Amino acid sequence: MTAPSPLPIVYHGDMEVISKLLGLRITFRWQPVVDDMVIELIRLWATDDETDPPFLLVLSNVLVK
Repeated sequence: MTAPSPLPIVYHGDMEVISKLLGLRITFRWQPVVDDMVIELIRLWATDDETDPPFLLVLSNVLVK
């Protein structure tokens, strides 16, 4: 059984969830814009042999009015 997250509905920040049962680690990195820091992180994942790249990467642009 799981409990609801104590985070507010509108939460902007990094978080990580690890499920030992499923053997799954989900990392959420909040970046309001795709800037040089995001590009460098993706470049690091693609070129560094010592860094484990993600199996799935989702980039999204959500316009809030």
